[in-house]
Amino acid sequence: MDQDDYAIENQLRASAKVAADAGDADRANALELFASIMSIAVRPDDEANPFAAKLVMDGRRSMIPDDIVGEQSAILAESVETLPNPHLRAKVGDILFYNSRKYWKAAATAIDAYCEIARGRLDDTIHPSPFRPADSIMDVIEPLARAAALTRLTRKRDDIPAIVRQTLRACYDAALAGCHYVVFVKISELGVWYRILEESQVAHDAEELARNAPPGTFPEAIKRVWIIAASSHERLANKDHANRCRIEAAEQTLKMREDSNQPAVKAHWTKVALGEMRRLSGTRDRVQQLRDELRTFQMAAQDDFGSFTTPMDLSGPRGEIEALFVGISFADACIQFYHMSEAPSKQELRDIVLDLARKHPLTAMISSSHYDAEGREAARAPAMPSDGSPSEEWFKAEAARYMDVVMFQQVQGKIEPARLSIAERISIQERHVLPIAEASLFVPPEREALFAIGFARMFQGDYATAVHLLLPQLENSLRHILMLSNRDPSKIEQDLIQGDRALSQLLEVNRRELEAILGEDVVHEIDILFNFKPGPALRNEAAHGKLPWGAFFHHATIFGCWFIFGLTCRPLFHVWREQIAPLLTAETEAQL
Repeated sequence: MDQDDYAIENQLRASAKVAADAGDADRANALELFASIMSIAVRPDDEANPFAAKLVMDGRRSMIPDDIVGEQSAILAESVETLPNPHLRAKVGDILFYNSRKYWKAAATAIDAYCEIARGRLDDTIHPSPFRPADSIMDVIEPLARAAALTRLTRKRDDIPAIVRQTLRACYDAALAGCHYVVFVKISELGVWYRILEESQVAHDAEELARNAPPGTFPEAIKRVWIIAASSHERLANKDHANRCRIEAAEQTLKMREDSNQPAVKAHWTKVALGEMRRLSGTRDRVQQLRDELRTFQMAAQDDFGSFTTPMDLSGPRGEIEALFVGISFADACIQFYHMSEAPSKQELRDIVLDLARKHPLTAMISSSHYDAEGREAARAPAMPSDGSPSEEWFKAEAARYMDVVMFQQVQGKIEPARLSIAERISIQERHVLPIAEASLFVPPEREALFAIGFARMFQGDYATAVHLLLPQLENSLRHILMLSNRDPSKIEQDLIQGDRALSQLLEVNRRELEAILGEDVVHEIDILFNFKPGPALRNEAAHGKLPWGAFFHHATIFGCWFIFGLTCRPLFHVWREQIAPLLTAETEAQL
């Protein structure tokens, strides 16, 4: 049994089956226990919680250390030194000490066993994991890390056993001589932290290793070596040497461009290197050169983007909508115009995107970048974490992507057919919709004419004008309804100058107050549609003049105008029949 934990676990289970078949239940149970212990996953980078279940599925899990506390631990403590395999001695002794600090002798046994495993990998008496290259010594990192962690927990800071010092130095020398870059970095970090290696030695060796890397070596691996050299120089207060090493590390980032012919990929690595280099001294000219290269790659990246179409039959909804608006008054048409379309609620969107993630897990696990018209990366959408607990940012990014389809269906299947049906019968002017703007609490004082002109242009199909009038008003209207509800939407700067919060700040600081007024679903939709990136971010795009001509007739922009019309009408529905409908009818009856 001279292989890795997984191989030993399989051998133990096979032996347990042989014993069970032979009728030796006690031996079978003991072997199965040891196999289960070997299956416990080790997380060497997490000293506080180094062990976890190997498998978790459908409310069940494999063994964890808590499953062998009490009497079982006491029995194992008596036999840990006699176990025939170093992997068993290491795992059992480590877990015993993890469960109870009184088993310090078991920890000492585990330290020796972990060092034996690491040395066995160096002299090849313990074979590497079958999942790693034959010449890899990556397998030494985990036993070294656990041996060092147990040493720290059982001894004073500088009281390092000779076997740990000698083993770590042997692994360090092997990594350096064999050009095992990642292993060298990991061992250097351990050696410096536990004061086994000198900072000056690590800095010198790291520079030599990185500088002499042969052509074709993976740049990210060399970059890590330059960074460990820089970190050592920084701790030695050698600022110039540290700066030089970090510049070399950034140059390795640039070499990642060579592995792709796509301008978008080259732009990505150029931007990463630029971000690493611009905070370093003496790089002004190089940074400017990288900025020029970045712009070139971004412009070329536009040629890489393509489009695809998905057939969608909306003839049924369009026909129903056209029939709905035949012969009804303008007052009734306004009500139908708002109520005929509705986006999914926040909870419905969460359920939908989670269901899509379960159906397409690989897609959900990959983060995505969103580019603007000039080929620049404008936003990023995170990937779903491996533990299946997505962040709020992930939910919003996936909701924005799904809402794009919803908005297209709503605009092409309902909103535009309804608008055209109304416009064919009534030539909507500002005076026709002014009563709505004047009566709505959503419209601040002296903004009534702006809203009326915006709504009129919307019904006329002049979305370029409607967008410029309506979308910038959203932020101010949200502040207005907060003030009407006795909530303060202002901010006070450090110099005590008081000002108004922008939309993003309102949705962060005043979100609960807005949800109390408008409802959680409406506020979520405002965030997705007008503020959040990689969503449409309509308010920012419109307010800063970033919408090209075609964008004014995009389904998201049309949906945004319709949405603001709905927000304006919502406060009036309880008095619509008695107060609003007569005013609208009086303005439009001459045309019907």
